[in-house]
Amino acid sequence: MDRDLSRSRAILIGNSEYLHHPDLPNLPAAGACLDSMYELLTGELCGWPEGRVTPLKDVDAPHLLASQVITAIDDAEDVLLVYYVGHGMRTSEGQLALAVKVTDPDPEALPHTGMLYESLAKILRGCRARTKLVILDCCHAELGNKGNYVFQSGRLAETYPVDGLYFIGASERDKKAKAPTGGSLTYFTDAFIQVVRAGISGGPAMLQVDQIFLELRHRLLSSNLPKPIESGIRDAHRFPFARNVAAAETAGQEAPTRHHGSLLHPSRRTALLAGAGVVIAAAFPVGFELSRSQGTGSDSPSIHVSAPTVLLDNASAVQSAAFSPDGGTIACAQTDGAVSLWSLGSGKSLVKKYTHNAVNPWAGTRSLEQVTAYNPEYRVATSVAFSPDGKTLAVVNGDGTVSLWNLATGTEGTLPFLDAQQEWNVSVGCVAFDPSGTMLATAYDSPSFRLWNLSDQPAGTTLTVPGTPWVQSFAFSPTGQVLATASGNGNPGNTTSDGVLQLWDPSTRTNLGTLAHTNSLLGALAFGSDGTTLANLRIDGTITLWNTETLKSTSVLVDSGSGSGSGSGSGSGSGVSCIASGPGNLLAAGAGDGTVTLWDIASGTSLAKLETRTGSSIQWVAISLDGKTVASGGAALTTWVIT
Repeated sequence: MDRDLSRSRAILIGNSEYLHHPDLPNLPAAGACLDSMYELLTGELCGWPEGRVTPLKDVDAPHLLASQVITAIDDAEDVLLVYYVGHGMRTSEGQLALAVKVTDPDPEALPHTGMLYESLAKILRGCRARTKLVILDCCHAELGNKGNYVFQSGRLAETYPVDGLYFIGASERDKKAKAPTGGSLTYFTDAFIQVVRAGISGGPAMLQVDQIFLELRHRLLSSNLPKPIESGIRDAHRFPFARNVAAAETAGQEAPTRHHGSLLHPSRRTALLAGAGVVIAAAFPVGFELSRSQGTGSDSPSIHVSAPTVLLDNASAVQSAAFSPDGGTIACAQTDGAVSLWSLGSGKSLVKKYTHNAVNPWAGTRSLEQVTAYNPEYRVATSVAFSPDGKTLAVVNGDGTVSLWNLATGTEGTLPFLDAQQEWNVSVGCVAFDPSGTMLATAYDSPSFRLWNLSDQPAGTTLTVPGTPWVQSFAFSPTGQVLATASGNGNPGNTTSDGVLQLWDPSTRTNLGTLAHTNSLLGALAFGSDGTTLANLRIDGTITLWNTETLKSTSVLVDSGSGSGSGSGSGSGSGVSCIASGPGNLLAAGAGDGTVTLWDIASGTSLAKLETRTGSSIQWVAISLDGKTVASGGAALTTWVIT
């Protein structure tokens, strides 16, 4: 790294904890983003000395933040870099306020309990640094525009020999930036770091900060994410931010000329566009929005899929698995009675625990000895699901109970036998948390399923689908306002049994309507991220797409008769055995020939066909919430990374 940053200062500000208002939820992603940006800057690509990077994490109050920033900028002479990640909000006067621990999101209270960007800009104006860079990962980016006039005043140019000021923000003034549900990094910061770490093919040896922005913008817009913004003055945009690992090995290669409208001619001044926002669930009126829009867009962009990684091979069949919300762990229910947790980073097993191995620790009218004496297979866990916060793993057991594992403490609770009046062959078939994590749905060998309020576990409500022998599967919509259930016999040879596909309101426990009532058996379900598209895999291998508002079928993605989808790609036909939805319009379909087809359900086209190394039949498939990892299982547990 041929530059000296010993007289520069980077200030990284991030708040993940908020104390005083239910409408300002904690944002764990902010802490992860702060740590990741620190590692990026102090790593070999950026080369900042550790002593010149100041992280300010979870500051309690705006006056404390102001004091710490004043201290940090005192000795910066060459470059000042300021990065903020957290909740960004609009005051009653249209100013941008950056949240700290004590922030009250009420528009009238914000100027007093949050750090106004304009106030921060006044502090930063006093810094002697020639080049100033601002990166804001929060909501309502352009609201910082007024503050940037303060930050770069006319008198400052006369006082200090400045190269200028350049700003990057995560969204436009009336938009919210986004973070994946349960994800470890916001989309904006994650994409920024990925661009720097991957480099830009054909680019110069050193990446200018504006070159990074152009690639960042391309990635975000290609993934249907909010448009990032930029603005600048003089030559600050030319700051060499990082070494380009993808640079061609050509001595003396120069950076390509940059031409686009947001950077004005050096003789003119423009204010930086400040403030971005990252959005956490649509239910919250302010702050980050947890989004599932990342991933494949309706224009069906090309994707790259890594070679398969086999984590578990033939040791024990995997009959169910689930990704943790952050995508770093996968939980598996195995046919040998074990539940294992695997780290996708290291590829190693973290935990392996046998369920109901000796003594029945759960309440119920029958003992484990009675159940296992009737059929030892009822020891086997049949399905697993992570809670949205990643703290709890629900494990359904063949004796009719549901274990709730606290992953932090290792303790275990339970929901009781689903129905004491059932015969001993009761077994739970599937389980799912609603998006808020306050409700759990369970289904078992019965025409009924049960909804549990987890704050009051005994208050489970049993709902029945008349005329069908078995609720085979269900799926919550992304908002949690709709629960879809598929019922049927479950035996492909019994073609006379009715299949019923219905919609329910989980809050009122009422039926919203029937999508299908057919002799064709119904199987797996998966909601698209738009909340209205529902994919249904029938037992015969047909994948049908439904509109849950009109209660009508919109298209057939895979036809069991033709073996091909309605789009340009081909499906697995009658070999399709399982499906799972991902962010955006992504759908994965596993098949009996050991392949997984990735679909864009908006256009009806196949994006990629993944092949396992074992070629064994796939019994289940899953996609991580950020859409970056696909997993499949049967005789083996296989994963692929998507870029």
